[in-house]
Amino acid sequence: MNNQNFEQAPQTQVPQNTQPKAPLFNNDMLGIISCTSGVISLGLGILSAVISNSVYGIATVGYVGSSYFKGVYGFSPVVGFIFNILALLLGALAVFLALKVGNERIRAGMPRGTIASLGLIFGIAGAFICFIALFFTSCNMCSICSMIP
Repeated sequence: MNNQNFEQAPQTQVPQNTQPKAPLFNNDMLGIISCTSGVISLGLGILSAVISNSVYGIATVGYVGSSYFKGVYGFSPVVGFIFNILALLLGALAVFLALKVGNERIRAGMPRGTIASLGLIFGIAGAFICFIALFFTSCNMCSICSMIP
């Protein structure tokens, strides 16, 4: 049973992939992070002003049925102040990443990019809202904390 059709095939060498993997945080991913943090900064800036002003009638939530919480409405203004600081940091991060990504793309000969531009716009708008909301949150926090005996 010596059949010549079953001869061993010659060994071929599989070419190795020599291209390095793309980094996880490339320009596209950093642009997306910039845009996302800018949108979150804008939302937290608006939310911090609403939360800090909730004691005076905006978005009040009364705790009915409990004698311990009788007359307590809304959130503490300290929560709004913390949200405001967090939103300010996220807005600064969005602006920094958007400028970094946009400048690297321009150096490479490409356009700045839509995501990086949106991150810059939302980051600046979020930081602006946070600077304005900082007055609401800090003034309301001081007035409420001074009323506590």
